[in-house]
Amino acid sequence: MSENGRQEYFNIVMPSCIVDGFEKTSDGTLWIEGRVEDHAPSVRIDISIDGEDIVLTENGNEQVRYWGEQGVQSPYSGVVYSSPIEHTDIYVYQAPNEMTAPNDAALVLARQYLKDLMQPSQKRSFQITDYKDLDVELRSIPDMDEETARIYALQPSEIDERAWIVEIKVKFQYEGTISPIGSAEGQWIGELYQSSPVGFLLIQNGSEYTMQSRYLTVNGNTE
Repeated sequence: MSENGRQEYFNIVMPSCIVDGFEKTSDGTLWIEGRVEDHAPSVRIDISIDGEDIVLTENGNEQVRYWGEQGVQSPYSGVVYSSPIEHTDIYVYQAPNEMTAPNDAALVLARQYLKDLMQPSQKRSFQITDYKDLDVELRSIPDMDEETARIYALQPSEIDERAWIVEIKVKFQYEGTISPIGSAEGQWIGELYQSSPVGFLLIQNGSEYTMQSRYLTVNGNTE
């Protein structure tokens, strides 16, 4: 495969690899970025040329489109399809008192999160247009067994007596493109993200609750 000149097409099967995108080095070499995880399913990675674009498809769904050097302002420009879990803003809820149940606080924060995703943004490749059947599932971090902690890649900095991992259960519709689903306008999607467990970190400090996607933590970026 090359960006210019001869264009080739090939298919590969990569065991236990999660592909994150393309990286172009200073010498012009194009690499596929990915992460190997023990419990990630094997994926079929197809790389093809579409006009001036290099397209990576995972299990039949377009994941990443790299814009070639012709027709774009920057030779390193790229458009990466995003997913809801990559939205990592911190949400805050000031509860009436310290006796407010964590589940109730998580529902309030989940609504804030979804409301944000219903707003247009240049940072995302999609916009949620509607949702229904919202619910949350909480896992207490102090009570979490070793296997569950390993599955969620729990970090020492997340261990707190008043901390939970939250899974948001919701059906939603959207416009645009979500990785790895692709386009699905008019359809109800039943999973907020299609990948290894990530979840949201919920922390209580007195009557204040905060919640944030764990996407950066799980992917090794804690900034």
